[in-house]
Amino acid sequence: MMGKILGVTLVALTQFSIWITMAVLGAITLNTGFSAMQNQIPGGEQSAEMIQKFDFKQMAGEVSHILLDMNFPLIIFVFIVFFLLGYIFYSSMYAAIGSAVDNETETQQFTLFAIIPLMLGMYGSFTIMNNPEGPLGFWLSIIPFTSPVAMIARIPFGVPLWEIALSMILLIVSTLLMIYIAAKVYRVGILMYGNKASMKELWKWIRS
Repeated sequence: MMGKILGVTLVALTQFSIWITMAVLGAITLNTGFSAMQNQIPGGEQSAEMIQKFDFKQMAGEVSHILLDMNFPLIIFVFIVFFLLGYIFYSSMYAAIGSAVDNETETQQFTLFAIIPLMLGMYGSFTIMNNPEGPLGFWLSIIPFTSPVAMIARIPFGVPLWEIALSMILLIVSTLLMIYIAAKVYRVGILMYGNKASMKELWKWIRS
């Protein structure tokens, strides 16, 4: 089971790497085209007035200032760690759900436990962007069920290192615990094929 989870995780990480590479290349292309367009603006009073109203250098300076203030090595490190841990965490949860049920109807009652935390993290990210230092952003980035999404949303705005470390430790422990639970459910669920699983039955499998 763990081999399947790691295989899917590496595939997802490869896909993300391709997306990031394409995004960087696209940004470089747009920047080059933007500079060329600026140099090709015709002369004249109207053009001079337009340039005066839209100060390219000032805008570029502001963007550069924002980018220079960001700790990109830390952002990339946190993104990779939380992405991998979060992916393994939820993959293990879904693996446990998949091994405990036999059809799609039975799956729906269990997938809510995986979908709701993810939705909370995603919708909470919009609030985090407006107030990254608020209590909602703090707790969403600490709780393991939402931290893979919330911490990635907070990190560009600057997060104290102790919060990152605490969130990472809790997520690592929770991921290992989820792998252990998934392995227990997987081992018993395969043998119980054909029997309808309930929350009570799952709890018995985990404790067995």
